[in-house]
Amino acid sequence: MKTLDAHLTRRLLFAVSAAMIALLFLFVAIDVLTHRRSDILQHDVPGRIVALYYLLLIPRMLLEYDLAALSMLVGGLLVLGSAAQHNEFTALFSCGVPLRRIVRVPLLMAAGLSILLFVMGETIAPAAARATFAIEEQYFGKHSRGSLSERPGISWARLAGGWKCHIAKFNRIALTGEDVLMLRQREDEYDQIRAGRIYWDPQFGKWFLEDAVWAVFFPEKKMAMSVRRLAQTPAPLEETPEELFAPFEDPASRSAGGLRTVMENASKKGMPIARLKVDYYSKFSKPLLPLVMIWIAVPFASRTRRGGLSIGFGISIALGVAYLLVYSVCQSLGYTGHLSPIMAAWLANLVFLAGGAVLFSRIPT
Repeated sequence: MKTLDAHLTRRLLFAVSAAMIALLFLFVAIDVLTHRRSDILQHDVPGRIVALYYLLLIPRMLLEYDLAALSMLVGGLLVLGSAAQHNEFTALFSCGVPLRRIVRVPLLMAAGLSILLFVMGETIAPAAARATFAIEEQYFGKHSRGSLSERPGISWARLAGGWKCHIAKFNRIALTGEDVLMLRQREDEYDQIRAGRIYWDPQFGKWFLEDAVWAVFFPEKKMAMSVRRLAQTPAPLEETPEELFAPFEDPASRSAGGLRTVMENASKKGMPIARLKVDYYSKFSKPLLPLVMIWIAVPFASRTRRGGLSIGFGISIALGVAYLLVYSVCQSLGYTGHLSPIMAAWLANLVFLAGGAVLFSRIPT
């Protein structure tokens, strides 16, 4: 049996590695031609920077874009499908070797790849993602991450000192906002600040308000009030931009532990964290995609006969794409609050693993 394990291991390693390299080159070629080509030409980006960018993007391609899982699917289909075509399964069954023993190597290899992906996601992947974002900002132009320069409203319900803050329009690149409302309720008075503009001054390490009206109400004095008009004044915000906007950073730039810390801090500030919870649980479910893919591929590849490899291959690829679509839909439902975060991250895995188990149990041996 050691000979069988070694034989399958060599074939799978070669097939999965070849598929992974091919998919990585294909992804890079498509991305350069359809997405980055105009940026590279417009900003005259040096070739070494482009090469470094895509080298740093490899962990993200394997994890976030699921190329590692697809490589396992393709490799498993090629190796196991070829074995079925050449009646290797039949020969092993006739010698009393059960199917679960035959597919042990593919499953263990997929599990090993899943562990490797999780370790990668907790170590080098976040740093690599931050480096790619820095290259995008410096060489490809700020418009490459244009969502950061948009001006949506933002709110914090529980800031230091008991303040609440709402900014109608905020630019996260310039760290400036317009139409600011800040509120604080204490036992004997209410504070209300309205300002035309807020901005972060890195020299002083403080937030400043411009064109502000600071009103203080005294309920015990029949709502008497005092009003101050301020052309410019330090804002009563103790939090830094890094603290306030950490929840909006790309989850690829953080490990699961880092994302959990951000989630806890956001919850303390009264910010919605459903999206953060989905991303956090996805840090654990996403690396399992290779195991799910090989589990899906085994039943179809083992049924393949001569002339049927392309059919089994096509069906399994379709199932793989269907899985990715279901995963994406579940994740979107989790982001919008229509599905609990943990179910949004794990439902597709559970459904396809269960389906694979049913198909596996019906494989004729």
